[in-house]
Amino acid sequence: MQVWQSKKYFHALTGARFLAAMALLFLIHPPAFSMETWDQLLEKQLQEANNGDADAQYGVGIKYLKGQGVKQDRKEAIRWLKQAATSGHDGAKDKLLRLQDRQKLFVKLLDKAHAGDQKAQYQTGIMYLKGKGVATDGSEARSWIGKAAAQGDRKAITRLGILYYKGEGGTKDYARALKNFNGVSNDSVLAQYYLGEMYAGGKGVRKNYKTAITWYQKAADGGFVRAGGKIINMQEELKMEERHKTNAVRKAKLAKAAAKQVMERRRQEAARQAAATRQAEAT
Repeated sequence: MQVWQSKKYFHALTGARFLAAMALLFLIHPPAFSMETWDQLLEKQLQEANNGDADAQYGVGIKYLKGQGVKQDRKEAIRWLKQAATSGHDGAKDKLLRLQDRQKLFVKLLDKAHAGDQKAQYQTGIMYLKGKGVATDGSEARSWIGKAAAQGDRKAITRLGILYYKGEGGTKDYARALKNFNGVSNDSVLAQYYLGEMYAGGKGVRKNYKTAITWYQKAADGGFVRAGGKIINMQEELKMEERHKTNAVRKAKLAKAAAKQVMERRRQEAARQAAATRQAEAT
């Protein structure tokens, strides 16, 4: 795509215009947005940030915070955000305040979690999972959510099932995911939805579109909007499956009929040959 390769275009993109143009072109032409292009854009943004552009400093800080195009690094993110804030960037100031608030919240929750508070254990796990107030750590997330689940926290049981299902914070374990989802399936729309996913994809269970639809329907009835689209997809898959079965039965019947005709022709031919032999012997 020539627009990405134009030096004139790169040179023109500075500060806020750079960020806006990058986001817009990514949305319009995602297939052309290669990793090499991303690296070039990030390098350009870093140059602008090092030259004191507050918008670029803020953008680099956010990328380090979220791990977008770079390895997630909370300390590096805060360093860039502080530079942007010092340059007068209001968004950076607001983000730093929110990060400080989340960090304080995390410390409080962690103390309660260590004391055995199951809700605090669950929330601590979620903060580790999403990188809120602390660097993202899937292993710690699974550990704390697991502690809350062991105490019977139903949200934690569901979330732990999702972690097992997706392999976040550790290895995938469909058997444990299934056990967790079944354990809270009477009142957790998320668990119902993921049970639908497991039966739809044959993950840890035998693939069964009808059972998948049943679980998706329960989730949809509980207000989980995404499940509605899955029901439509499964109904189409079920129709195709039924057509395949019908075609298979029809082909089997045709094959059986054809085989019967062949056998009948052979029987008739054998009878004719036997009759001819008897006639020849009689003469």
